[in-house]
Amino acid sequence: MQDIVNQPQHFLEITAQNSVNLVVTDSEQNTEAQISAVTASGKKAIVFVSSRFFAPDLVNPDPHRTFPQNPDYKLLPDYVSRWNAFVQANHLKNHAQEIATFYLADEPYWNNMTYEDLQAAALLVKPHFPTTPISLVESILVLDHHNGSHLRVPDI
Repeated sequence: MQDIVNQPQHFLEITAQNSVNLVVTDSEQNTEAQISAVTASGKKAIVFVSSRFFAPDLVNPDPHRTFPQNPDYKLLPDYVSRWNAFVQANHLKNHAQEIATFYLADEPYWNNMTYEDLQAAALLVKPHFPTTPISLVESILVLDHHNGSHLRVPDI
């Protein structure tokens, strides 16, 4: 994802065609500035927070995971402190009205995440931002594989 603060060309090209913009949070730095850039254009931010909570388990992946060709994403052991530091460093509570949704995970089941890990992350986000939706996007291949059953979204 392009940095919309330092390299805004893509952001400027699409801003007239949408009502929200994606803000990727690969580090604690610059998220507040990106949210401000989005809202300065009259839009709301979709804040992608997966890296605050999850990482691929490259050392000990589950050999029985549903999609063995894909990474085995796990909840990070320090996810609580990572989330709290991220919220504080970026003054997110001051920007709550500017956030359309927290995009918790991209294709979580395709990336072998568990319901329990998704639930733990969602339960940490929701008390901080009780009126802000939490979003997930899933792969059509997962939906086909499970035929719509056995897939659960966080219960918040």
